[in-house]
Amino acid sequence: MGSANGREVRRFAGHTNEVRNVAFSPDGKYILTASEDNTARLWLTDLQDTIRSVCALLTRDLTPEERLQFGISDQEPTCPAQ
Repeated sequence: MGSANGREVRRFAGHTNEVRNVAFSPDGKYILTASEDNTARLWLTDLQDTIRSVCALLTRDLTPEERLQFGISDQEPTCPAQ
């Protein structure tokens, strides 16, 4: 899983070839991946753990536009104060 600038945020190990498609469940609890190895995998995610990992890479909080893009409905800070 990568960030907008291409840095790796999280690594899910399991596929043996390129991942071609990724879909996120609306509740953020699952990631579905489809690979060139002819398999699909459903990954259970810990949303708060993912948020902490992403926030550790950011130098600022998300903008209102980015919150909308990622389906975050509230306007409270996404990343805790550093």
